[in-house]
Amino acid sequence: TPSDWFQQKWVEWQKALQQWHAKHGEYKASVAKKEAAKAAKKAAAAAKEAAKKEAAAKESEEKKEGDAAPMDEDKEEKAEKKDEEKEEKKEEEEEEDKMEVEEEPPKVTLTAEEKKIVFFKSVTPDLTSYTLSTSLAEFTLPEKDDGFDEIKHDWSKSHSKAQEYLKTWVADKKLTTRVEDLTPSDWFQQKWVEWQKALQQWHAKHGEYKASVAKKEAAKAAKWVEWQKVLQQWHAKHGEYKATFAKKEAAKAAKKAVAAKEAAKKEAAGKEAEEKKEGDAAPMEQDKDEKEEKKDEEKEEKKEEEEEEETVDFENLDVFGVDDIMNIGASTPLFKDFQFEDWTMMSLRFELHLLAHAFRHDVEDPERTGIHLDHLAFYYNKYF
Repeated sequence: TPSDWFQQKWVEWQKALQQWHAKHGEYKASVAKKEAAKAAKKAAAAAKEAAKKEAAAKESEEKKEGDAAPMDEDKEEKAEKKDEEKEEKKEEEEEEDKMEVEEEPPKVTLTAEEKKIVFFKSVTPDLTSYTLSTSLAEFTLPEKDDGFDEIKHDWSKSHSKAQEYLKTWVADKKLTTRVEDLTPSDWFQQKWVEWQKALQQWHAKHGEYKASVAKKEAAKAAKWVEWQKVLQQWHAKHGEYKATFAKKEAAKAAKKAVAAKEAAKKEAAGKEAEEKKEGDAAPMEQDKDEKEEKKDEEKEEKKEEEEEEETVDFENLDVFGVDDIMNIGASTPLFKDFQFEDWTMMSLRFELHLLAHAFRHDVEDPERTGIHLDHLAFYYNKYF
C-alpha cells in the first residue's frame, strides 16, 4: 500500500502543479490584455489619420486660417504620442515585474533513510570502469606520514572507521568489478594443452571402438550369408536325393509289374541289393557332412557367447569407480555412446571448471574468491 511519505510527496506535487497552472493563466491573460491595448491604439491611430485627411481637404478653402491650425495640430499629436508611449512603457514594466515576482517553491523534506545517505550517487561515474578496476587495489587513505599536519573525516569522525569503510568498499568492488588487465598464466596454458591431448586420445579411442563394433556386425552379417548359402545347398542336395529315390522306387514298381518269371525276380532282387548298398552309402556321407557343419556352428556359437559374456552392464556401472575410462571391460570405453552434443557439453563443463580455477590462480588476490556471473563472458573470451 502507498506509504505516508508517498502521500506527502503526491500532495506537494499537486499543489505545485496548481500554482504553475495559475501562473500560466495569469501570463496568458496579461498577453491578451497587451494585444487588446495594441489593437485599441491602432484603431485610434487610424481615426487620427482619417481626421488628418479631412483637414487636408479643407486646406484649399481656408488657407489663411489653415496655416496656423496645422502647426497647432501637429504639436497636439506629438504630445499625445509621447503620452501613449509612456503608458505603454509603464504597462510593460508592470507586467515584467509581475513575471519576475514568483511564489516561493515548496520546501523539500527528507526522510530518515535519505538523511542517512552520505555519498551522492551520480549518473556519470567519476572513473571509467577500466581505470577503476586497474587501480582498485591501490586505493588508500591519506596518513600523517604522507606529510599532512592534520587529517579530518567529516562523516566517520575517526580515521579507523574511515579505513574500515574503504576496506569494505574495495572488497565489495573486487567482487563485482572485472579485472581488465588479467592475462592467462603458463599454468593455465599447460592445463589447456593437457586437456587437448586427452580429448584427442578419447576421440581416437571412440573411433576405434565404433570401427570394431562395425567390423563385428559386418562379420556376423557375412556369416549369416554363408549360412544361407550352405542351407540352400543342403536343400538342393535333399531335393536331388528325394528325386533319385522316387525314380528308383518307380523303376522297382515297373519291374515288379513286368517281371512274371522267377528269373526276373532274382535279377530284380540282385539289383535291389546293389541299389541298397549305393543308397546306404550316400546318406551316410551326407550325415557326416551335416555333423561336421553342426560342429562348426556350435564352435562359432560358443565364440559369440563368449564375446557376449564380455559386454559391460552399463545400467549397474559405477562411473565414479572406474579405474580406466578407456577400457571398462571388453575393450569398451566409458564414452562409447557419446554423440556430438555429449562431446560439446563435456568440453564446455571442463572449460568452465578450468576457468574458475585459473582465475583464482592468476588473479593472485584472496579477496577475489570467484567470477561474477555478469563477467563470465568477458573472462571466457579472454581465456578461450
